[in-house]
Amino acid sequence: GACIMRSYCCSLVAIGLVTAAEVEASEPELSSLACWGGEWSAERCCRSSPDAVPECWEGVSISYNECCPNSDCWVGGFDYDACCSPSFGPGGNPACWGGAYSYSFCCLAEKSVTTGGVSWADSVWLDLPYEQLYTVDELYTDGQYGPDFGYYSTGNVLSPLSNKEGADADPNAFAHFTTYPMSLSPHFGNMMCRVLYLMWQSLDFPNPFPVVEFGAGTGQLGFDITQCVRNDVLHGGKDTPELFAQFQEAFRYQIAERSPALQRKQRSRGLSVVSVDAQADTEESCSALREALHGHGSTSQPGVVLSNELVDAFAPRKLRLHLFEKGGVTSCNSWQEVRLMHIIPASDLVDVYEAITGSREDAINRARQLQASTQGFACLALDSLVGSTVKEVFTIKSDDPCLPVLLAITELAEQQDLQILQPAHEMRLRLRKLAELQERMRSLLDNNFEHWNQAVAPEDAPDLKGSIMISRTNYRELRSVAKHIPEALRQLLVKSETRRVHVPVTGSRCDDVSAWMRRHETRIQRLRVFYLGLGYTNIEFLVRLGEEHFIQLVDRCVLPEGGYILSVDYGATFEVLAHSTAVSGVDVVVPPAPSSPLPGVDCFNVWTRCAGLVDWTTFVDFTNMAKFGEELGWGVHYYGPQSFLEQVQDWRPNGTASSEVPGYFLNDHAVVIGRHVRHWYGREPEGSYTWTSFKVLIQEKRKPERSRKEIGAKVVSAQPWHLDTAEMDSCWAWDMTGLPMATYMVGAANGGGPGFETYVGPDLSKAAYDSIEAAEQLGSQGLMARGRAALEVLTAEFDTHIGARQREAYEDTQLGLRLVDWLLAYLGCPDPEQDFAPWPMKIEPGWGRFAETWSDDRVNRVYTRIRETFEEPLPLKHQDPFICGARRLIGERCAPVNRRQFVTHQATV
Repeated sequence: GACIMRSYCCSLVAIGLVTAAEVEASEPELSSLACWGGEWSAERCCRSSPDAVPECWEGVSISYNECCPNSDCWVGGFDYDACCSPSFGPGGNPACWGGAYSYSFCCLAEKSVTTGGVSWADSVWLDLPYEQLYTVDELYTDGQYGPDFGYYSTGNVLSPLSNKEGADADPNAFAHFTTYPMSLSPHFGNMMCRVLYLMWQSLDFPNPFPVVEFGAGTGQLGFDITQCVRNDVLHGGKDTPELFAQFQEAFRYQIAERSPALQRKQRSRGLSVVSVDAQADTEESCSALREALHGHGSTSQPGVVLSNELVDAFAPRKLRLHLFEKGGVTSCNSWQEVRLMHIIPASDLVDVYEAITGSREDAINRARQLQASTQGFACLALDSLVGSTVKEVFTIKSDDPCLPVLLAITELAEQQDLQILQPAHEMRLRLRKLAELQERMRSLLDNNFEHWNQAVAPEDAPDLKGSIMISRTNYRELRSVAKHIPEALRQLLVKSETRRVHVPVTGSRCDDVSAWMRRHETRIQRLRVFYLGLGYTNIEFLVRLGEEHFIQLVDRCVLPEGGYILSVDYGATFEVLAHSTAVSGVDVVVPPAPSSPLPGVDCFNVWTRCAGLVDWTTFVDFTNMAKFGEELGWGVHYYGPQSFLEQVQDWRPNGTASSEVPGYFLNDHAVVIGRHVRHWYGREPEGSYTWTSFKVLIQEKRKPERSRKEIGAKVVSAQPWHLDTAEMDSCWAWDMTGLPMATYMVGAANGGGPGFETYVGPDLSKAAYDSIEAAEQLGSQGLMARGRAALEVLTAEFDTHIGARQREAYEDTQLGLRLVDWLLAYLGCPDPEQDFAPWPMKIEPGWGRFAETWSDDRVNRVYTRIRETFEEPLPLKHQDPFICGARRLIGERCAPVNRRQFVTHQATV
């Protein structure tokens, strides 16, 4: 039935609270099973004060606090008469209401569809000053750009070699990572230069032509692009000297950078730089950009904004959606936000303060102040009804420390297998009645108290036992003074740890994300249904509001006349990222580095550990960027792999030689085919995830009075990829852009079919179909049942298989497109009347440099499969994605109306 929490339901049946038949017909909330039936209902028993209808609770092992959703209304000095008396009028006492608490909910016991009632997080946290704790985006911002310990603001991003002189100098060196503009210099810049030349023509040759790069790193990309334009590296002026001279005259390059250290590096390369935070759509940022562009005389012309690995550095918020909540996915009451609590053993905090102040006595006094603050904060949570239930059921003494108990409550809610629902009264019911949950809670309490007791007090301060919470303000102060005292800094980072806690989303934090919820309501609801079917009670999302602020800043202040926004970064679509977060629970990624900045300390698997000492990043949500852009009039021009920015074949946008734009093929230009070249074409290392690989999103906007310059084809000639699963190319057999397991699960839940079988292969598809059929014979029907049945047969071997299949398809798609692009450039269009000559029957070993990047076998396999489809009628269906992209490119370039736009050079294969 609707109740999928099997262990809980069976427990209720076993203790006689409900029958198996009642479970089958039940709602997922256990209180609806255990509390109500016959003459007893929430309307009768909860629509009054707790002691007004004593017969509801006589002779039963349940109580008002466990059954009534509104029981949390009557804590903290509030009572029924003071809030619900008719003397206050039809809405009750307005002084009582706020957030999840309303007259209809508290006085009438109606679980409003707009508020969803009181969650366990509301009950535990609502009266606490939890704003003292870091949010994920606050710690992220401090660790990246904070004035005291920001990775970029303090210059930790740069390698010591970048400031050296002589043979060992490397002015382009980052401390822990490299970027494609650096590792593929100057080719990345040259390819981008070609795209900008096409965009300039598409925009009808604006003069001046502003190009603004946000977050320019060391300035390598800007340097290479400006050199390309200045020196005509592409030979764009060879056949069209007048046109390219106009481009050179119109071209203006401006950098917008937040990091002072990187600004200095960029200016040293002769580039124009303005100090701007790309995430801040403020008047200050706007004025700085307008002033900089006005100096170029380019405030009223369409242009281009580009960025490379900028958006992944935008600060994320972490939200948790409760799937059973009835308030809807756009109500903040259905969500919680992750905050971060720093804690440290008291004795270690004394050592940190002593290293800073030089006074043992002062250090002990400061630690005692924070200890008292910690106890007061945590004990306030235990005064809630949920906290009181924990104290009663698990015999927590009045002199016991409260912090271990509070942390155990938050950790309990993290246990997906326990399937704890959102309502506070449901949490209390489970804590009192269900042995499995009690056993887990007892284990969490034991672990936390053991951890607490291991933090031995200093001999000269025996009262400083256990751990102490460090608030956001205290953490900032400690990092500010410790940055000059290496031992104090190391002690603080090594000895402290960070715990996740889930708090209500209220006030301005709710206002901030409401538009994001509405924008993705359909996608979130689709994910909600999918994960409900797998037995989840909640899933988590990363929200980067900086994505929206950035586009709004560009729209308002940089390109008011329209143009292009070109963003290169690693990331994926909204749903792919949601699947990733739901499965892994990962918040922030720390890129790998040769060594840890703190020897012996894991700075890479525990991302909060070394704030400011390593780079942090998250995967970009390209769907959110695109959909928000559409709200401002920016349409999606292209989305897909970054390698699709290049083109082998020369292009004449207006069909004449006077507009010829040369092609640029990295595989031909690179001196050495190394790992960076292979990665450019999607050839990721074994075991990596292709869904996170680099993509490019190009957004386009034109004022009504400005039409597109008729160039006959887009700036990127490859077919764009989808940004929503509902928009996937109908030719594709399956979605190769997502997580392999999610692609498999969704395909099976939707009934399989030819595309599903093409993806997973005959063995796994048969196993999945057999499992689904067996489940249906037992009476389990629908999407949920099919998804769970398919999951049961996904062995480790099958999981490895679909992962390899996904990676192969991703790489084949990029190889197939470049292969066809090259053949069109050097052999021309295949002629169906001549057995598709001049294209060869097969690709011989050692063909060109393709074999160096891929392999002979792979090149021939992909080419052979493409050629085999020449006999098949269009439109193609249920094909490997690489076939779809290759055939579409052939169709577009070889159409009679387009042939004169593309130049074919004679060559022999």
